[in-house]
Amino acid sequence: MEPIAFKNIRSSQCNKPPQIVSTPITRIGQGQAYSYEVLARDPENNPVIYSLKSSPNGMAIDANTGKISWTGNTVGSYNVEVQATDSQGGFSSQSYQLEVIANPINHAPSITSTPQFQADTNSSYRYQVTASDPDAGDKLEYQLISNGGATGLAIDRQTGLLTGNNLSAGNYKVVIGVVDEGA
Repeated sequence: MEPIAFKNIRSSQCNKPPQIVSTPITRIGQGQAYSYEVLARDPENNPVIYSLKSSPNGMAIDANTGKISWTGNTVGSYNVEVQATDSQGGFSSQSYQLEVIANPINHAPSITSTPQFQADTNSSYRYQVTASDPDAGDKLEYQLISNGGATGLAIDRQTGLLTGNNLSAGNYKVVIGVVDEGA
């Protein structure tokens, strides 16, 4: 795989060109939708317009947001060059190679349930976390990433049942996650 190449071109005058600061996604599975939001920062805060200078057939970019969209239906490597141009004519470009592979890429699971936001002090708390995974058959594992300071919270890693006993009064930012065996 070739490295990502950046080019910066300065226009005459004192205008400084925008700089592309985002890193492209360079690998997708065959038939998957490709999405990459190019982000450029302009030193003088001039408006930036995005364009594709080189891309596979059917790839498009939103000139205002820099969002690239495409579906990789054919396995192979594709050269992509995106350009960010400011209102004074200064521009920079980013070149990369996008690889479409035959084996599908693992999709991340997502939590589909709505949490219970309130619990009574000195009583038990129960919330059944549910999640779905676009990849049929993947085994899910639930995680209590942060209890937010609420001692007594625990999650069953296989079932997703979050429980708590003897919780103290307060506001807690609890973070729960789910991963699949392909993650």
